Amino acid sequence: MPVHRGRQAHDERRREEEMIDAPPAPVEQPQEATLFKHRYGVEAPVPIPPIELEHVCFLRRWPTEKGGLGRYRHFRNMTKMIWPEVQWNPWLCDQIRELCNDDTAVITGDVYIKTVSMTGAAAAGKSFASGFFAVAWWRCAPMESCVVVCSTQKDMLKKRVWDPISNFHVTATNRGKLHQVGRLIDSRTKIVWEDALRSDEKHGIFGLAVAGGETMKAVQEIKGIHARRVMVIVDEAEATPEAIFEAIPNLRKGCNEFILVVLGNSVSHMDPHGIICT
Repeated sequence: MPVHRGRQAHDERRREEEMIDAPPAPVEQPQEATLFKHRYGVEAPVPIPPIELEHVCFLRRWPTEKGGLGRYRHFRNMTKMIWPEVQWNPWLCDQIRELCNDDTAVITGDVYIKTVSMTGAAAAGKSFASGFFAVAWWRCAPMESCVVVCSTQKDMLKKRVWDPISNFHVTATNRGKLHQVGRLIDSRTKIVWEDALRSDEKHGIFGLAVAGGETMKAVQEIKGIHARRVMVIVDEAEATPEAIFEAIPNLRKGCNEFILVVLGNSVSHMDPHGIICT
């Protein structure tokens, strides 16, 4: 028995010495991820279909220095695929170009803040352009975006900005087939983000009446909205209570992108719309 134990101990010491003297196992080099090269100098680990590529470039505001076209031209390309029937008149071009203009935005690191005020006569296309831009902007990242559309009364909201918003939602296409993103609840003037697994009422497009007895209710709803991307459209701004404008800064908390669009007919330099314009 002692001889057996001594031989066993000797074999264990020998194995330990061999392990110490043995060269280290070769380190496996990490395999480089395959990147697909797309138009505009975009690289990604997966192939990106043309419409999604335009979405990505619009979201990133892909500049010409990197091979992109700038936000406005990517918006044009994107929306021509989704709504090919839209007629681009000079007034619509000017409004969308300004909504995409980085030169009039405040950009601090990854935070993008922009305010656009439009004034003009009735039937000038302000509501159409704003609703068009809002739906396209939201569709690019619906699961992390929120659009708030304010007007004085519910009936006016449905007749003005909400009309093009709901129309663009139901007529959107992808590769020639209808392709609606989210679920329209027209009776409540809202479009909510929804997929096969869940419905998310925190992210979507929400129409609010803000005048008369609806003001404080609207203020509380605005204060409760938080998302990484937020857009606010204030229609009939000359008649919108100041409490609504005072609640809007709360929406900027935690945002990476915040856009305020103010629409109205010129009445006075002293009403809310006039103050923002000046």
